[in-house]
Amino acid sequence: MFKEEKEESYFYMFQNYLGRTCYGKTDDPTKRLKDYIGHNGDTNTRFKLLLCGSKSDISDLEKDFKYFLDEQDCAVYSISGHQIEWVHEKIMYDNLIKVILEWLEIDFKGISIISEHTTLLST
Repeated sequence: MFKEEKEESYFYMFQNYLGRTCYGKTDDPTKRLKDYIGHNGDTNTRFKLLLCGSKSDISDLEKDFKYFLDEQDCAVYSISGHQIEWVHEKIMYDNLIKVILEWLEIDFKGISIISEHTTLLST
């Protein structure tokens, strides 16, 4: 049997306990959030922005976001050889949210805002 592929995907952003903006895409935001909590031990970790759309739209959004960060010289992709997706502290989180929300209105109308402050885990 073939495993059915989910058609939707998610893009998320949050600030870690050091105040760095983290982002990425996932097919399972609850599992991804649990992974972050497991890595950093901060049970207050929440996706401050969670978007849902087709896999292709979410991939394109992430690609455009990475390009934007590269142009601003704000991307951090690895530390000591470990792949990460962080934004340099010199760019404010609220400014990143504004950029993403503007893109949703113009270029990514098929992507929905699930939440601008998301708690996916029950306490």
